[in-house]
Amino acid sequence: MTDCEIIIKGELHSSKGDLAHERELLVEGVDHLILEGPENEAEYSLTQQWYAFVMMLTNYLFFRILQTDSSVLEDITKAQDGEVVKTRKSDASVLENSHSLARVAAAIMFLGLFSISAFYGILGNHLLGVPLLLGSALVPLLFLRFHESARTNNSRNELMAELITDAAKDGGRVVAVVGDNHAEPIIQHLPGWIDPVREKPVYSSTSWRHLKDVSYPIFLCISALWVFYSLFVAYVEFVWSLSI
Repeated sequence: MTDCEIIIKGELHSSKGDLAHERELLVEGVDHLILEGPENEAEYSLTQQWYAFVMMLTNYLFFRILQTDSSVLEDITKAQDGEVVKTRKSDASVLENSHSLARVAAAIMFLGLFSISAFYGILGNHLLGVPLLLGSALVPLLFLRFHESARTNNSRNELMAELITDAAKDGGRVVAVVGDNHAEPIIQHLPGWIDPVREKPVYSSTSWRHLKDVSYPIFLCISALWVFYSLFVAYVEFVWSLSI
């Protein structure tokens, strides 16, 4: 088998310490970078518009604020003529790869929580409405991702292990940066000829250093959600007034 070095770096997606560690790993050399995320922009059908709204809400008001920017890792890899491989074709892949019953259940979760959120907004209760709005996006998304990872065949962890295996066959240094909860299941799905180096997060999610990393982004998330929710409620009230 072709000589290769496989490094599986488990990270906290919001950890600045992990991002710094990943930069160090790549500066040492990289031929293939396996990175969680979509390769292309998603195109949603008419029946998937609810999910498009979920992704818009979570990406722009939550994940892009809370998570660290991994584009620097791509830049370091490309500067060394390395290959960047993303783990999903697009954000729509999570929905498209789910069972039809799981898709229906997720849509019902979204519509139910979203409707209740709008109801509390009309009543003027933002303290309940804002968490419900966030929940209407996060709950169905996390449900679909859990369903994707828990499948016995073609699970998310298995697919990521296949990407690492394909890169390892080309030889060289392969660095896979994944959420720490995926690292061990991925290793279990790798073939026996691959002996990866397991890199753990620099610090835990409950450490003081991580709390400092996320404190300001969490404040920004809450502020952005509050403003968005206020505008959303004003729009709902305006439409409601026209219908009366």
